[in-house]
Amino acid sequence: MKSKAIIEVANRVDALPSTDEIEENPEEFTKTITRIKGIGIWTAQISIAKISKSFRVGPINDLSARREFKYFLGISDEESQNLFRRAFLWLLSGNIGRESG
Repeated sequence: MKSKAIIEVANRVDALPSTDEIEENPEEFTKTITRIKGIGIWTAQISIAKISKSFRVGPINDLSARREFKYFLGISDEESQNLFRRAFLWLLSGNIGRESG
């Protein structure tokens, strides 16, 4: 499946937005690129993060990671997504590496 997605992106390379356009409107790029079967939000966001100096990304929308989290902890899809979101926001807040107490 991923190989077909890579071929499809290669076929559309001339129609894809420039790096500057992606930087200005990452949401539009995400909408455009995820129309290709096999490319999800996580792949689109990682692509943006690779070229952007300011775009931040985390595994909130990574379906595979959420499924594993759900399986490992024995929780629902909704609980898994909420837990991922809270953990990502915590990491963005700069709390990682700080001593507690």
